[in-house]
Amino acid sequence: MNKITNKTLLVIMALEGLMLGIFVGLEKGFSFEPQSTLNALATLGGNRHLVAIIAPLIFIPLLAKQVKGGFLALMIVVSITGILTIITIVDLSFVNPGSEITGLFISLVMLVVQVLVLISSYRARKEMIESNVHG
Repeated sequence: MNKITNKTLLVIMALEGLMLGIFVGLEKGFSFEPQSTLNALATLGGNRHLVAIIAPLIFIPLLAKQVKGGFLALMIVVSITGILTIITIVDLSFVNPGSEITGLFISLVMLVVQVLVLISSYRARKEMIESNVHG
């Protein structure tokens, strides 16, 4: 079995950070109930947090084995959920301002972690492809 690279490990840690963010939100009493129709669409009917828990459980083993397709699939899933998070941020900031400040803060933090996952996934996949070409 190949040694896990530092970049792959960073992706795995960022995915765990996403899951931790969901659990912290639940512990702090954050409501995953949509505040508006736009928010309901962006949060998949209030179920986007389930995707943020299930997806890492699927992707972490794939990334640990350093499956090239796993990195690409992860980047697609995180891009989609990142766009949905941006829609949630816009909704909470401009469409329904002040409706839920905690939700806005948590959404911003989650967006930062999602960007970290995207950048790290891209770099890890690129490193893996380069090592296969040169190795």
